[in-house]
Amino acid sequence: MRSTRTTVGRREPGATWTLAFVALLVAATFGLIACGGSSSSGDTTSAGDQNSSDSFMAAWPKAQDAVTAVAPDAVLVAAGTTGLAFADVPDTWGFTYFSPEKGMAYSVDVEHGKVGTPREFGTGKKGVEVQSGTDVATIKVGAGDAVVKARSFGEQSGVVPKNVVVSGVFGELPDSAGAGYKTGVWTVAFATGTDMADAQTFEVDMMTGAVTTVQSN
Repeated sequence: MRSTRTTVGRREPGATWTLAFVALLVAATFGLIACGGSSSSGDTTSAGDQNSSDSFMAAWPKAQDAVTAVAPDAVLVAAGTTGLAFADVPDTWGFTYFSPEKGMAYSVDVEHGKVGTPREFGTGKKGVEVQSGTDVATIKVGAGDAVVKARSFGEQSGVVPKNVVVSGVFGELPDSAGAGYKTGVWTVAFATGTDMADAQTFEVDMMTGAVTTVQSN
């Protein structure tokens, strides 16, 4: 699919940062609870084979195995860089999971290919549900490849800052659409500094790789 460019209203830097940093904040923001939705673990082999060169897709099976050992029913809710990565293509990723059985959210980091111990991230609020969303095993474009695509697309119009933060939501959360969180797309933001003052933000479709401009300063 051909990439499209759609420029919307300018956002404050803080809003852009919040959107891009959803990978680690989403569990605490919504207070997750069991839902009966399906796990997003899927087939770790097929996705890894399809995206063997993508650092995110290489990291995901390691995070999945680590959290499964603690909570076998854990569902992937969101994932992305753990902050502003000072690199063209990040290789340190954070994954946020939720266990319906335990009512607990977990965070798992994979840094330069090495997986950490799952950490309890917060308990769920009673009555809040998480619906099944995008399965990592089915996506065609990983987060690392999304960064490359977004940078290439942005550079057609000028210089793109080097530092990047990228995130994606995989679980359908209450009021997620109203909050600007969408499954099936990567949000990629490039910036010079951590204040995101000059952020250029793009969305990349996880299936087609189509790139859309969200904000261009």
